[in-house]
Amino acid sequence: MSLGIEVATKSEIVYDKIKNYIIKGKLEPGEKYSISKLAKDFGISRSPVYEAVKLLEKEDFVTIIPNVGFKVNTLTRKEIHDLLRIQGALEGLAIREAMDNIGEEEIEELNKILDRTEKYYNNNKIDKYVEENKKFHFKLYKYSQSNKLLNVLKDYWRYEIWYTQNSDEIKSNICNLIDDHRELLEIIEEGKEEKVQDFIDEHIKDCEQVVLNNLESTKMLVD
Repeated sequence: MSLGIEVATKSEIVYDKIKNYIIKGKLEPGEKYSISKLAKDFGISRSPVYEAVKLLEKEDFVTIIPNVGFKVNTLTRKEIHDLLRIQGALEGLAIREAMDNIGEEEIEELNKILDRTEKYYNNNKIDKYVEENKKFHFKLYKYSQSNKLLNVLKDYWRYEIWYTQNSDEIKSNICNLIDDHRELLEIIEEGKEEKVQDFIDEHIKDCEQVVLNNLESTKMLVD
């Protein structure tokens, strides 16, 4: 039993390390990598590395190539557009479902999160901004009181790694997203449910531009 726990722990550590390599560009999109060589570099057996790579493949970050290893996946503009459009439809549904459960106390809590996102943005702490931005979204989703919807949206947020890969580039593009979130809270506070989806659709367009600008300077975006 203890051996199983140890292997699982190693797999989680390797999973985080490989994902970080992808974020930092140490593992380049489209290139092939050997699982055995990574295991040797990490100083561990092949098994936990393979388990970590299998999980990354499940999340669409890599593709396993039999008898070779794996390659880091890329994204096309069409894939980004489709992913964000679907996410926007789900977010609109979640927010409309949440509105009946959001009162003054919830609005105050959400505004505090936005205050922190703005503070981190102004202080150039983009990693912290990304963390608080995610908290804002999932707090909204949670108010929908729909676990099914929350879990589906979690699935889409696994692609966040692609969008925040280049923190220097994203810094110059996110200011308007903070303003968008303030405006969204006003719509929710005023109970204007009919305006939610139109607003989300416009917000998603802004997000798509941020993503494209972010990935333009990397090898992850292909036409």
